[in-house]
Amino acid sequence: MNYFRFEDFSEGDVGELTFHNCVQYRMGTNDEGFYTYGKDRFKPYGVEWGEFYLIKGWDWKTNFPDPIYVNKSHASENLNHYIFYFREHAFECIAESYEFRLTKASPQ
Repeated sequence: MNYFRFEDFSEGDVGELTFHNCVQYRMGTNDEGFYTYGKDRFKPYGVEWGEFYLIKGWDWKTNFPDPIYVNKSHASENLNHYIFYFREHAFECIAESYEFRLTKASPQ
């Protein structure tokens, strides 16, 4: 957790992000590609590196490069498109929902 940037976090805090009923995912652009080469299809929309987004209004069925399929036969109509820009890469997935859990560091 980036405690330098976000005051809700402390040094040593650990976060766990779980996606439920994931259909597909991919590892994408690294931070150099994002900042130096502009190689991210969401950058023109004002996304920031190090942030987590729910993407709306994007046709992920036809515009999702090199997906890794988890469950092609998932029948849910309630799928969401998520992207998380973390330290050195971007993680993008299609899933029903997510859950975030924070484990606070022990006081020293």
